[in-house]
Amino acid sequence: MIYRFSISAQPFFPPWVYPNLPEGQGQLQLTVSAQQVVIILTDGTQYDKLQSMVAAGELPFFASQDEINCGISVYPPITTSASAALFTSTIAANNGVYGYGYRSTELTTLFDVVTDNGKMAIAIEGASLPFNLRNAEVILSGDRDNNGWSDDNVYLNAVEVIQNNLPHLLYIHFHEIDDMGHGYGENSPEYEAALIRVDGYIADIVDILPSNTLIIIWPITACTQPQKAVTTVRLPPLICSYLLYSSKNKEEE
Repeated sequence: MIYRFSISAQPFFPPWVYPNLPEGQGQLQLTVSAQQVVIILTDGTQYDKLQSMVAAGELPFFASQDEINCGISVYPPITTSASAALFTSTIAANNGVYGYGYRSTELTTLFDVVTDNGKMAIAIEGASLPFNLRNAEVILSGDRDNNGWSDDNVYLNAVEVIQNNLPHLLYIHFHEIDDMGHGYGENSPEYEAALIRVDGYIADIVDILPSNTLIIIWPITACTQPQKAVTTVRLPPLICSYLLYSSKNKEEE
């Protein structure tokens, strides 16, 4: 069976892929069809930094893409408020997630629509759940090997799910880029190394996905400062990147 998703242009962030979300805003721009959808969040990926590392040949997967689009996130550009905007297709004034301390919404989310239609949604997270993903089966990856981050375990869990139990909607959240950005800054070796690792993880994930899979890669937030430099009043680093990619292209080339 083919499941139809709509791409809507939102007022504060770039086109995104949705079924019909009842409280969503924006005008319909495009419709696409896919048998399954995979959403990959590279939390904290800064657009200019991504482009410079692509130009330097350090990110082979991202470099292989024809276009990486520049978009605008919501304010404040943190995981909770950006996640809510992403999954409800509307802003904080409507979904009630204004930033720190808000971890859930009462509005209909993408996961609600999927499960209400009898389909399966799985979310693979890191060590914790920053936003309540109601109606998704959540897999917490943690830092099982005690190496200081969880993304390698997120990757392993994603591979296992894809190979053994691929749902209609799979959500994969990589945290390390954001963690390194907060801790060391976007121009640090730690931040760049995290981005290189995630580029490799995504390449492997895309390679094993079946054809007719719609893949969306999005940073959700753009961390641009070490955490020690962030005050309670933040200037919004709103510029982010997003990529719509279909593994069906692999078989059509």
